[in-house]
Amino acid sequence: GQRTALGLLNQHRMFPMQKFWGNFNEPLKDRYLQWAFGTHKPDCRFMPYYQKDNPFKVSGNYLVSCYQRGRTALFIITNCGKAGSTTFEFDRKKMGIAPDGVVMDPVSGETFEGDKINLTLQECDFRYIFVGSPEFGAMLQAPEPDKAYIRK
Repeated sequence: GQRTALGLLNQHRMFPMQKFWGNFNEPLKDRYLQWAFGTHKPDCRFMPYYQKDNPFKVSGNYLVSCYQRGRTALFIITNCGKAGSTTFEFDRKKMGIAPDGVVMDPVSGETFEGDKINLTLQECDFRYIFVGSPEFGAMLQAPEPDKAYIRK
């Protein structure tokens, strides 16, 4: 479905074209979150899952890539198989991430303790994990898409 495609597209900095997707609400929310984080800004660095020696990792049949801006990070964790759990960990010091930054899922608002966390994902689904100030993390949650401005 859409989330499977988004999970894989996000790992490669790609975005779907609307004309093939029918209901585009999920991709719009996803794009909003990345835009609010500032993935388009010149100070944003993308670290793909296939880059060697990343200061972060996941266990099992999962991928993890990261957008980093200054002392904040937005991780994208994609499950490439059946529903299950993974251990996600990152090296805050190596990445220069703020030591007091909160670790949270910016979509659900769920927070986590420490720099090594267990996550559960549905089959072929994905999750974001944000590390930084709680105020900035809270701003990443997308509002319901408003299509009032779209001309037919």
